[in-house]
Amino acid sequence: MKRKTLVTIGLVIAMAASALAGCGSSGEKEPAETETSQGQEETDTEEKEADAAPAADEEIGVALIVNGTIGDKSFNDLAYAGLQKAEQDFGVVGTLVENNYDTTKYEPSIIEFAEDPDCDILIVNSADVKEIIEKVAPDYPDKKFVIYDSDINYSAADLSNVYSVTFKQNEASFLAGALGAKMSSLEGDEHVNAEKVIGFIAGGDNVIINDFLLGYIEGCEYADPETRMLISYIGNFSDAAKGKEMCLSQINQGADVVFQVAAGAGLGVLEGCKESGVYAIGVDDDQYSLFKDTDPEQAEAVLTSVMKSVDNCVYNIIERYVDGTLPFGETEALGLKEGMVSIAKNENYEKIVPTDIQEYMTDLEEKIVNGEVKVNTNIGAEISVIEDAKNRIKP
Repeated sequence: MKRKTLVTIGLVIAMAASALAGCGSSGEKEPAETETSQGQEETDTEEKEADAAPAADEEIGVALIVNGTIGDKSFNDLAYAGLQKAEQDFGVVGTLVENNYDTTKYEPSIIEFAEDPDCDILIVNSADVKEIIEKVAPDYPDKKFVIYDSDINYSAADLSNVYSVTFKQNEASFLAGALGAKMSSLEGDEHVNAEKVIGFIAGGDNVIINDFLLGYIEGCEYADPETRMLISYIGNFSDAAKGKEMCLSQINQGADVVFQVAAGAGLGVLEGCKESGVYAIGVDDDQYSLFKDTDPEQAEAVLTSVMKSVDNCVYNIIERYVDGTLPFGETEALGLKEGMVSIAKNENYEKIVPTDIQEYMTDLEEKIVNGEVKVNTNIGAEISVIEDAKNRIKP
């Protein structure tokens, strides 16, 4: 596949890093039917029209700009897998940009590809670059921008060339919290204790991360109001050693199920759970499946994972751009109903989780999908919402 040389503001980033990508894109799902929202609120999609499809003989250049790096066995690996599959299926020319969590590179890398005549569409991720997109996109009205895992303030400027997509990670995290509480209360399981304490360790303290947390707290409270929760923030998404240190600290305080939302830093959390013989909950990808062949002991420690189908999301973005159906000027929200978030129910889950709890989880998921159980979101909420939840759940 033809690929443009990757250059980021005077620094050639070694493409060998892509060999570290540890996940495969499922990519075979049909594009999800999505709930359209402004933030989390629905907008009238009938009044919006997607841009016309590019000409059939045009070579389409796609820049995927990630804040971190490939090799996290999580969020960024999934995004890159989606780009790779789109290259194979649609013949687009993809460029991967890894910013290594260097915030000084975020805006220059976006401007670089906005000015690149060979780049037709820029795909970026997370609320960390939201304000940059709101600032830069109006200056390049003929360029298309996509931001996933973040909404956009469309009232800030003319952002009719921007499409954004958010995930309802709070819904899948609600399931994880309920499962964690149920498993922590089990009697006769050597991996849990009598303390009824579970943990949450995140890379950063931001709106999206705290949307995971709010769902996790509410799910825990729903399943067992007596279960308490320890909450820690690493401060970055790359320091696996600090992630492990925080994990061991929580375990020493009684946590026997620890949910990590920390990208590469979360690998240290998984390791801490493995070494201590407690359960881990992974994030973004099915982290049991990622380790089962290379580190079976690590894989067996992963109770489940809160999955975002970032690979399918990126793939669907490119597919809809190619066929002219991507609704620029809108935010769409994707959750359990659309199949874009879920918890992993793999062979390890089926082996570890008792049948009655599996049935409970299936029923709970159906209740969320049909609206019988409402999960609150941190997106667009006052800061007091997450702070009150933290105070309610602490030991």
